[in-house]
Amino acid sequence: MLTALFTAMILIPLVKNPVWWIADYPEDIQEEYFKTHERIPSKFFTPTVLLKKGMALLIALALLLLVVWLAGTYDFWSALCVGYGIWLFIDWYDCFFLDWVLFANIKSVRLPGTEHMDAAYHQKKYHFVQSCWGMLIGLIPCLIGACIYALLISGNPQSEPNISFMEAHNYFVRNDVTEPIPAKIASQDEFEHYFGMAAFMGKNGQPTPIDFEKQFAITVVLPETNHSTELHAESLTDDGQKLIFTYSVDVAPEENTWTQVPMLLIFVDRQYERNSVELQEQAN
Repeated sequence: MLTALFTAMILIPLVKNPVWWIADYPEDIQEEYFKTHERIPSKFFTPTVLLKKGMALLIALALLLLVVWLAGTYDFWSALCVGYGIWLFIDWYDCFFLDWVLFANIKSVRLPGTEHMDAAYHQKKYHFVQSCWGMLIGLIPCLIGACIYALLISGNPQSEPNISFMEAHNYFVRNDVTEPIPAKIASQDEFEHYFGMAAFMGKNGQPTPIDFEKQFAITVVLPETNHSTELHAESLTDDGQKLIFTYSVDVAPEENTWTQVPMLLIFVDRQYERNSVELQEQAN
C-alpha cells in the first residue's frame, strides 16, 4: 500500500511534467535539455529546489507520524526505528526499482530533447549516490517525527500498547514456599520451585502448558486468607522500560473454615519480556 502510494506520487506528476523534477535528473541530461530550452533553477541549494525538497520532507514527516502511530510504537526509539526503517525501504525502492528500472525505460519521463540519451538514463551510479544521500537526509524527518511522536504520547498513559497474554489455570502455590514469589518467572526450574500442578479429571482439567523457551510467567500471589478471593487479569502494558500488569481482586466478606493462597498466573510471549514487571491492583 505504501509503495503503491509512493509510486503514484512520483510517477503521475513525473509523466505529466518531467521538467518539474529536473533537479533530480543526472547533470548531463539537464545540460542536454538546457541546450534547447530556457535554463531554470536546478541546483540543490537554489530557493526553488529547496522549496520543493522542503515540501517533500514535510509530506514525508506527516506520513511517518501516521505510520508510526498505526504501528503502535510506544516511545522515541521505537518510533525512530519504525520510521527510519520505512524511510530506508522507500529510499532503496526508489533507487533500485523506480530509478534503475522505470526511470531508465519509460520514455514519457524523459526531458524534451534528451530522448536519445539511453546510456545516460540507464546509468546506475548517479542514482545510487543520490540514494546514499537520501539515507542521510532521511534521518532529519525521522528524528523530528520521533521527537514529535514521543512528546504527543508522553502525557497520554492510554498510549501504552496492550500486550496479549494467556491466563493459566490449575496451578497452586507449593506448601514449602516461604520466600516472596517474584512477579516474573523466566525458567522452568524457577517456576516449579514455586508452583505445583493441580490437574483433575474432566474437561479443562489439565494445567495450562507453558514453553519457557518462547514464554515467561507473570505471577500475583496474595497472603493466605480464610476469605474466598478471586483475582482477575485486567491488562498488560509496556511503558518502554517495564511491563505493567493490572489485576483486580474480589473478596467475599464471609469467613471460611479453610484457607487459601490467592494467586493469578499469566503466560506472555518472550518478545515482550522486560527486566522488571510492576504489579498494579485495580481499584474496585
